[in-house]
Order: sequence, then structure tokens, then C-alpha cells
Amino acid sequence: MGRIFAADLDLASEGKTTCRIVEPAAPSPVDHYASITLARCLKQITGAEFPMVDSAPELAAVRCIFVGN
Repeated sequence: MGRIFAADLDLASEGKTTCRIVEPAAPSPVDHYASITLARCLKQITGAEFPMVDSAPELAAVRCIFVGN
């Protein structure tokens, strides 16, 4: 995989996103807080809801933002 530049990365468009925030299967309190904060900030910036999920095989088909270890 090559480098991804901010100009090439669309997190949301017109208040919708296909990105997911991925937490570890058993997130620490800090990881969980970071995920919630990230989702809230991204919603404020883009107007889109960013779903939080744990690691799952079907995530290969969508863009993911990984939080935690």
C-alpha cells in the first residue's frame, strides 16, 4: 500500500460516510474514550455519524480508522 495524502482521503461527503471507527475487541477505558471523542469530533466537522465497531472480517470492504493497540 502506498502513501495516502489528505487530499486523497474523503472521510465524509454530504453528511454521509462509509468509514468505521474500529476499537479493539476489549478496549481499555482510554481506547473507548478516544473512540467516542473521535466519533463526536468527526460528526461536528463533517455532519456524518461514524459508527464504532470492533474488529470483524467484513471490515475489509470499508475504510477504517483504528483506535488502540
